[in-house]
Parts: sequence; structure tokens; C-alpha cells
Amino acid sequence: MSNWIQGCNGVDRSLRMRWRTASLAAGWPFPSDWGVRAVDALCRAMALGEDLTVPLGRLGAARAEAGVGLAEALLDVAALHAVSIDDGTDGLVSPDQDAVPAWLLRPVALGWADVQAEYSAGHEVQDPLTGLTTASYLRTRLHEVYRGRSRRAGRPTRATC
Repeated sequence: MSNWIQGCNGVDRSLRMRWRTASLAAGWPFPSDWGVRAVDALCRAMALGEDLTVPLGRLGAARAEAGVGLAEALLDVAALHAVSIDDGTDGLVSPDQDAVPAWLLRPVALGWADVQAEYSAGHEVQDPLTGLTTASYLRTRLHEVYRGRSRRAGRPTRATC
């Protein structure tokens, strides 16, 4: 728990706790990695009624830096959306990714993609001695192709390479 959240008001803390619970219930894989500074900043911005574009972008970047996939990051935002529109009942909410407005998803996806682009730009896809594509790059591309064909054929998308 960050220093900021310890000093926040009850509304901010309640939002953060409900968001974390909804995200974990939706399948967040590593509970101890969920709480980052970007989460706290986003809760504060929401509680103060501020523009969420920058805090959402920072959340996306923080998730990418932690190695979280885009699907998990967007599901996390869907959990935030679900608890922010919840009618106040004490029950668990279920995130509906199709109900999340684009203005919430876009900054997260862009923040996540910026980090991934920086990471990808620093990696060579060719072996410096042979000039051939690396095995790692080839595996990644084969996985993408296999996944695309499996989806079109209606089969499971589990690749073994």
C-alpha cells in the first residue's frame, strides 16, 4: 500500500478496495502486483473529478512495465468502470468489457503500447552474424499466425511453439 492511499479519504479508499476486489474476481493473476502508484493516482483523480486521461495512460504504462498483457490491463479498467457505476450495493460486480467507453480504454491502451514500442525498438530481430531472423522473433510471428488462423477456423488458440 502506497503512502498516498494511507492518507486518502474514505471515498478514495473505498473505490480502490472495490476496484481491486472486482479486478481480482475477474481474474487478475498476481494480487500482490495489482497496487501500483498509478492506481492510487487514478483513484485520487476520480475522487476529485479531474480529467482521467493522463492517470489512465500512466496506468497502462505501469501495467506494461510490470509485464501485464494488454488484455489483463483492459480487464482491470473494465473492473474499475464496473465499480464506478455500481449502484452502491455490497455485492461483487462483474466487469463487462463491452460496456466500457472508449474514452476509458484508449489512454490505457496507448500508455501500454508506448511502453511496448520502446521495449520492442530496443531489440534486434536479426542475428548480427548471419543477418537472419532470430528464433525468438520467428516463434512470436508463428504464434501470431497460428492464433489468427485458429480464430478464423473456430478452434482453440493454444500454440505450442
